[in-house]
Amino acid sequence: MNKNYDLLRSKDIIEILDGDSQIEEIDGIRIAMPYLSGPMLCELSQKFGCYQEYYWGNSSKPNFSRWQYMDNILKYVIKENKVSQLLSYMMEKERFSESLRKLNNVSDIEKMYKYIIKKVIDPIFSYKF
Repeated sequence: MNKNYDLLRSKDIIEILDGDSQIEEIDGIRIAMPYLSGPMLCELSQKFGCYQEYYWGNSSKPNFSRWQYMDNILKYVIKENKVSQLLSYMMEKERFSESLRKLNNVSDIEKMYKYIIKKVIDPIFSYKF
């Protein structure tokens, strides 16, 4: 396990990864990771083998905050040496379909996708791993 990956668990990086942190907006396009709701974070977590449950309605069991769900996912993938798989999955172009839906041609979609990825990766990799 690479202890340097624990830096991914900083609140600033979690806010980028879970879609809380918007870098900018260009022509109505949100330059950020896709916003992940609590249920979406639980689904993502389970996809990578870390069981977390979102409790709907008036459940007596409390839900975590979104950053806690994301932190739990990161703890798990760090322990299981699956960090690169998680980040690759989260940054696949289809995850950004909602952000890119306003664009009409393939060239513009590709350019904007690459721009978004660069803008979200830069602050993550400004931390020294």
